[in-house]
Amino acid sequence: MFFRKKKLSEEAFVIKLLDAIQKQNRGIRIISIEGLTVIVEGSKTGEHRFFFDNAFIEYQKEPKELKTIIKGFANAFTEIVNDNKNNDIEININNIIPIIKDYRFLETLREIDPNVEANHVYEQYNSELYIFYAEDNPQTIKYLKQEFFNNLGYTYTEFRELACENLDRILTINKYGDSYNNYAMVTVGGDYEASAILLNIWNNKNFPVNGNIVIGIPSRDMLLITGSKNSTGLHKLYDIIEETQQSNYLISDKLFEWDGAKFQLLK
Repeated sequence: MFFRKKKLSEEAFVIKLLDAIQKQNRGIRIISIEGLTVIVEGSKTGEHRFFFDNAFIEYQKEPKELKTIIKGFANAFTEIVNDNKNNDIEININNIIPIIKDYRFLETLREIDPNVEANHVYEQYNSELYIFYAEDNPQTIKYLKQEFFNNLGYTYTEFRELACENLDRILTINKYGDSYNNYAMVTVGGDYEASAILLNIWNNKNFPVNGNIVIGIPSRDMLLITGSKNSTGLHKLYDIIEETQQSNYLISDKLFEWDGAKFQLLK
């Protein structure tokens, strides 16, 4: 006889989520738990109030995705805490870089950070992806606040150009594999592979493919390339994306096709 696994209660779900958060962030202390509202305190960052209503709703809709949901919210929490640790550090404009995230990351931020619009500088890239702007430091990544951006006087187009120039300067791009007959992988160091989609490198000379260039960016350290007419390569990318969904720092479970100006969702 087979038994259906019982869904977690609100309390059990929150406990699992907080356990994942504490494992990633030493020194986090739980102040109070009231249903799906939690207050925690960081040793260096003070109190944070989080509302896990949407996370629990997401889990109820897709209980099999519990690990992915927990990991996504824990990673978002970690990024917020790391950002707050460094609010007093002076920002060097030459170190500002673009970071690719998908709509799920933004939704998670809005769930756990009521001041997300003020605490982050970002713009929409396509129907699935967003560009967040941050300062790349040797010790950490510091997401930029809207106040800093407003004081610079840049348009978003100018700011993106600046950030991409900085990114291009610090990256060393390597390609492995056969993007025409199968698929290839681009590496740039392990942190900004997804951000490389913004660089001026996307043409058939650099990446010969059968059809249009198609990419997969399942996580921030993985950039996969094949062609829109390459059935073998497309299936391989889908397989890798599915296998990657339990890893850290997820970006997207979709494929994207180059339209000559940017990557759009593959239909």
